[in-house]
Amino acid sequence: MRWHLEPWKQETETEYRTRFTERQEEWLDAGMGKCQLRQPEIRAEVERCLLHFDDVRYDLDAFVVMPNHVHALLAPREGRALFDLLKA
Repeated sequence: MRWHLEPWKQETETEYRTRFTERQEEWLDAGMGKCQLRQPEIRAEVERCLLHFDDVRYDLDAFVVMPNHVHALLAPREGRALFDLLKA
């Protein structure tokens, strides 16, 4: 990214996604890394944290805790910024 500043040509963006984003997703899907979320107590804590502010700071539609990452579909409540929710 240091050598290819935005705005990117379509071919540069495609190459970036192929070399980095897609590769990282493949590693996650393959279960690479320490997979701390396989431990039941850690998994339960993540679930508890996600549900804690549901209907308060955000509306949580669905989530899945994978062995090495989490997917969540949520909508911030009025006055809440997604960036701030993710930091919390």
